[in-house]
Amino acid sequence: MRSYPAALILAALVSLAGGGCDTAAPGRYAGYIEGEFVYISAPLGGTIRALHVGKGDAVRRGDPLFELDPAAQQAALDDAKSRYLAAKSDYADLTQGARPSELAALEAEVDRAEAALALAVKEADRVREMLRANAVSQERYDIAETERIAAAAGLKRARKTLATARLGARDERARAAAHAVNAAMARVADAEWRLAQMSAAAPQDAVVEEVIRRPGEWAAPGAPVLSLLPPVNKKARFFVPETQIAAIRKGTVVSVTADGVAAPIRGEVTFIAPRAEFTQPFIYSKENRARLVFMVEAALDPRAAEALPVGLPVEAAPAVK
Repeated sequence: MRSYPAALILAALVSLAGGGCDTAAPGRYAGYIEGEFVYISAPLGGTIRALHVGKGDAVRRGDPLFELDPAAQQAALDDAKSRYLAAKSDYADLTQGARPSELAALEAEVDRAEAALALAVKEADRVREMLRANAVSQERYDIAETERIAAAAGLKRARKTLATARLGARDERARAAAHAVNAAMARVADAEWRLAQMSAAAPQDAVVEEVIRRPGEWAAPGAPVLSLLPPVNKKARFFVPETQIAAIRKGTVVSVTADGVAAPIRGEVTFIAPRAEFTQPFIYSKENRARLVFMVEAALDPRAAEALPVGLPVEAAPAVK
C-alpha cells in the first residue's frame, strides 16, 4: 500500500481539520483517496522476455501481464519427461517378464526336456522287460532307470524356469520400480508448474499503476515486476477531530464528495485508528486538543471509485438517514 507521509497530509489538511475546524463545515472531515496496490511478481527468477501492459492500462482478470524467459524451465521439463518415460519402460520390463524371444527359447527347452523324458521312460521300460527275461544285467537296468529320473528332473527344472520368466521380477523389485515411476511423475508435475510460473496474468480487474521491471531486466524470485490498483482497493481516508470521533463507528455510512464528482459517493467505515495524532507537532495541552485527530478509512463503491485518482482531496460526512 502506498501511503503519503502523515505529517505532510495533516499539515495540508490543517485548515480543514483539527485547529482549522472553524473553516470547515461542522461534521465534515477532510481527507484524500488512498489505494492498496497489488504487486505482481513471479515466484521464480528470470529475465523478462515480454511485457504485455503499460502504465495506466486497464486490465481484466486473466489478461496476460508479462513473461519470463522459459528456456531453462522448458529444458527441465523435457528432461523430467524423458526420465519418466525411462522409469515407466523399466517398470513395464520388470513386470511383464521375459521378452517373447526369450520365452520362445525356454518353451523350446521344455519341449526338448519332455522328449528326453519320454525317450528315457521308453528305454527304462524296455530294459526292465529284458531284465525279466534275463537278457540284460541288473547294472544295465539301473543305468536306464537313472537316466529316466534325470530326464524327469530336467523337465521339472525347465518348466520352473519358464514359469519364473513369465512372472517377471520379484515383488520387491517391482515395488521399487513403481516408486521410481511415481517419483518421475512428481518431477514432471513440478517442472510443469515451474514452467507455468514463467508468465503472469491479472488476478482481478485493475489498472496498471506502475511498471517496475522492463523487458531484458532480471526479475528476482518474488520481486515485483509491476503493481496494479483494483477499484475495489480504493478507499477514502479522512481525519476526524477528537471531539467528534465518538460519533463514528465501524460500519458507519458516510457520504464522500470531491471536486469534479457530480454526486456524493457512498462509503462505509472499515477502520478507525486506535491512536490519535496531531495535525501539527504542538505540545499536547487542553487548549490545543482540538488539533488532535483520528484517522478513519471508508470503503467505497468500486464502480464510483474507479475514476478517482489516488491522492484526490475529498470530504466525508456521516450520511443522512
